[in-house]
Amino acid sequence: DYPSTWKDERFSNGYRGEDEIVAIFYSRLQLFPVVEIAYQEGESPTLEEVSEWGERRIKALNSDSDDLYELSDIVETDYYEMNMWMREYTMDLETSSPVKKKDMYIARENDAIIITFMDELQNYDASVNQFDHMVSTFRTLPLDTCWQ
Repeated sequence: DYPSTWKDERFSNGYRGEDEIVAIFYSRLQLFPVVEIAYQEGESPTLEEVSEWGERRIKALNSDSDDLYELSDIVETDYYEMNMWMREYTMDLETSSPVKKKDMYIARENDAIIITFMDELQNYDASVNQFDHMVSTFRTLPLDTCWQ
């Protein structure tokens, strides 16, 4: 469930060079906020493994020596019988327009999902509840029914 002013796009071959991105939700009215869904196959992944994958993704986005970012601790949470781990982080601290993000890490029997919310730092607190609602309505289905 996402706002009626938003648009969704789904990708079978990734998005802009990121093979793991399978869907993006974004406002038609402005650049932010944005929600990305990343997907990776794997046999019986643990939430720890999914969070390590998430941290690798964060580090890849901040690979330059002058990139400044700040990670919060991981928090375990439940959304409608789905156990997830969550982490917030702030990126682009060296710029005049930092971005704050929230990752939700999901481990399923044969795959892993990361749902990432992002907004400008100054708007994050006002918009993150919208993301929390989106995640609370998120249901996982087998891959062949989700992305194709």
